[in-house]
Amino acid sequence: MADQPVVSMRVGGQVFTGWLQSEVSRSIESLAGTFSIPTSLIPGQVPGIKRQDEIQVVVGDEVVITGLVMAAEPFYDDRACGLNVAGRDRTGDLVTSTAIHKGGQWRGAKVDRIVRDLAEPFGITVKVEAELGKALDDFKLAFGESRLDAIARACKMRGVLPVPDGRGALLLTKAGTRKAPGEIRRGKNVISMRGIGTDERRHSEYIVYAQGEVGADFDAARQRKARAVDPEVRRYSPLVIPADGNVTQADMQALVEHTARVRRGHSQGFEYTLEGWLVNGKPWPINARVPVFDDVAGLQGDEWLICSTRLSVDLQRGATTVVVVRPIEAYDSVPLKTRVRHRKADRRYRGHDDSWLEPHR
Repeated sequence: MADQPVVSMRVGGQVFTGWLQSEVSRSIESLAGTFSIPTSLIPGQVPGIKRQDEIQVVVGDEVVITGLVMAAEPFYDDRACGLNVAGRDRTGDLVTSTAIHKGGQWRGAKVDRIVRDLAEPFGITVKVEAELGKALDDFKLAFGESRLDAIARACKMRGVLPVPDGRGALLLTKAGTRKAPGEIRRGKNVISMRGIGTDERRHSEYIVYAQGEVGADFDAARQRKARAVDPEVRRYSPLVIPADGNVTQADMQALVEHTARVRRGHSQGFEYTLEGWLVNGKPWPINARVPVFDDVAGLQGDEWLICSTRLSVDLQRGATTVVVVRPIEAYDSVPLKTRVRHRKADRRYRGHDDSWLEPHR
């Protein structure tokens, strides 16, 4: 039987328990998790939660979001009276705020220096759990871009993922640095699955041309270029990627290879709706490797990356977790290897006896 959902909010030294249609969402492609949690409200009493309050969202016994209340709206009908509390991680301000930095440029700065400079005005701590590589020779802010976009640009040059740590800090890490505390297995904990891949944004080759020094003509500038090929795209479909600043040849090559990996990786993916919120007593984590056993999807125990989770509960379906998985290499700096392998269904399969789904040895 699936674990029962237990979600609570810690605000100003008080603990409020969520119920009804609660939802908590986190993703490695967003710098901030979000939540919407109704809690009971006694008529005539002033609500104990208000906008801009600092808040921690706890699932089971684990803090998953540390941030601010963005909305606290009362509601009632003939059956219930409550307060719907919605908000996001502290790192959410990096998503919506414009990137501003004195001079708008860094020379010879490592990725963590750039990210810390962008996060510092908000009091957000930046933690590093990955090798960041050498400094970037030249990094410039684009006019009007968000801090999220600037941080993402800097991080992708070194194959680093910026993700919220659930405690209000920003973590610079690599893809799949930990394992999920369980597995996804058709016939056991899967309610439904759908594929979410498409090749629409994949190209046959990716090209970056150097900008060159100020005053250099286009022909001179385009003598320096980097190129990556996606051999699986058989149609002719080139994509030219603009280089930011006076990048090195190695930076250019890293950029095209990163783009090819990400676009190929995002062409593959599966969305699973799972029973319950907890697996072995813990909420499903993001940026974790998980073995997937699903003969319909062609997955036979290979580890895929949990890219996002959405925990929800309602009166009709109860507690569920929607998990999106993609190839680990799509967010890493190694060549893509992931494949899905389809095989014929075993006619011996009956009901929920899924022992035959064990991976081939």
